[in-house]
Amino acid sequence: MVGKNNILHGAQRTIHYVFVMLGLVFVAEESSANTAPQVLPEIRLTSYTPLGPTPKFAAMADVKAKKAAFFSHLLPAIRAHNTHIRQLRALVVSLRQVAVLTPEQTVWLELLAQIYLIEETLIDGEAFWQQLLLRVDTVPASLALAQAANESAYGTSRFATKGNNYFGQWCLQKGCGLVPSQRTRGADHEVAVFTTYAESVGSYIHNINTNPAYSGFRRQRNAMRQNQQALNSVELLSGLQSYSARGEDYTQAIGNLIVKNNLQAYDYAHPLAH
Repeated sequence: MVGKNNILHGAQRTIHYVFVMLGLVFVAEESSANTAPQVLPEIRLTSYTPLGPTPKFAAMADVKAKKAAFFSHLLPAIRAHNTHIRQLRALVVSLRQVAVLTPEQTVWLELLAQIYLIEETLIDGEAFWQQLLLRVDTVPASLALAQAANESAYGTSRFATKGNNYFGQWCLQKGCGLVPSQRTRGADHEVAVFTTYAESVGSYIHNINTNPAYSGFRRQRNAMRQNQQALNSVELLSGLQSYSARGEDYTQAIGNLIVKNNLQAYDYAHPLAH
C-alpha cells in the first residue's frame, strides 16, 4: 500500500492547517501587462462543509438504496473539491501567460507549489509550470466514488464510521489514527482520522495529486488534457496500482465497480477545464 503512506505527516499537514486557518487571499497590483484576475483565490484542501449527519449505511438492508445513498452523500464533497481545483488550475494557466508577475502573484504561486510539494521553485522556468499543471488538476468523481466504496465498504467500515476515513489513508506517527486490527507484525502505520468525511475527500485528492506513487496517473491525465479528451477514470486506473498491495487486481476491481454502477455518468455533470 505504497500510495497510502505519506498523506498526513510533516510539512504537508502543517501547510494544510496554515492555509485553512489563515485563509490567505492576495490582491494583485494593477498592471497594463497583467490580464490575470485581480483577486487571487484562497488555497484550500478542504472545500466543503457537510450538511447534516452521515447516514447509517450499515442499517440499510436494501443494497441498491445503500449504494445510492452512499454515492449521493459523497458526491457534493467531491464536486466541491474539484471545483476549487479547477479554479486554481485556471489561474495557473492565466498566470503562465503574464509577462511580468506582481509580487503578490509570485508569492501565491510559490505557496501553491509548496502545498503541491513541487521542488522546482524557479517560477520563470518551464519545469515549474509543467509540474503545477500536472498536479493541480481534478480527479474524476467516478474514480473517487468507486475507491471510497471499495475502501470503506460503502461507508460501513470501522475506519469510515470511527475516523471519517473513506479511502484507507494512512498516517505514520504513533497515536495519529486508528490501529488496523490485522496490521502486519512490525508495521507502525495507523489509519488516519478526519474531523469530517469532506476532509477525507480533500486529503485523498491531494494524495493522488502529490504522491510520487501516482506520477503515472498524473502523466496519463495530462496526456488526456493535451489531447483535449475528457478524463476517463477506467483508463486512468493503470496509474493507481500502487494504491493497494493487490496491484492490478485492485484496479480491475475498481474498474468493474465504476462500470457496474455507471459511475462515469457523474463525471460529465460539470465540464472539466483544460
